[in-house]
Amino acid sequence: MPAKTNLTLTVATDLLREVEAFAARRGVSVSRLIADQLEELVRRDREYEHARRRAVPRLDDGLDLDWAPAGSREDLHER
Repeated sequence: MPAKTNLTLTVATDLLREVEAFAARRGVSVSRLIADQLEELVRRDREYEHARRRAVPRLDDGLDLDWAPAGSREDLHER
């Protein structure tokens, strides 16, 4: 099991009451609720950074769309 550290958090009293009710409805402690949300934030950030690191080189290389200009205006509007 990973080591754990206590965290002091300051929130508005009204917000804490709502968070306590929210956690109780889900059958978890406020501590567990916050820890789960922090884990989710970090997981999403890691996934985003991983995707960004893969995508940036692709964007730098560009895509070969096998496209060529259609020609002159006269060719496009031949009558």
